[in-house]
Amino acid sequence: MHNRLRLRRLAAASIVAACALAGAVRPALAQIRRIPPGARAGRFAITSFPQALLDRKPVVLAPGVRILSTDNLLVVPSTLSGAAEQIVRYRLDPLNQVIEVWLLTPAEAQAAARDTGSAS
Repeated sequence: MHNRLRLRRLAAASIVAACALAGAVRPALAQIRRIPPGARAGRFAITSFPQALLDRKPVVLAPGVRILSTDNLLVVPSTLSGAAEQIVRYRLDPLNQVIEVWLLTPAEAQAAARDTGSAS
């Protein structure tokens, strides 16, 4: 009987420790947002997938395009169809199709506008 009580206490302590550890590790698992230095800045809007506007010029989104939110999560392109233009960083593939897009936070957008002068 004494052993069962001991095992229950050990199990409870293990669960509490695991929960505390999971809470402490969660922020450490957050991805660091890394936008390549060669990514250009511009104004981006999806008109009708896979058609988009980049600096108010028509472009095509490449198959497998990756659009990353400000939280570094993948965004489904259809959720942005018809949305207002946004200042973004982007990369083109060899066929001049948009292959990667990073939606920018307000601070990142200001920095992009300063860096290029064309995104303002």
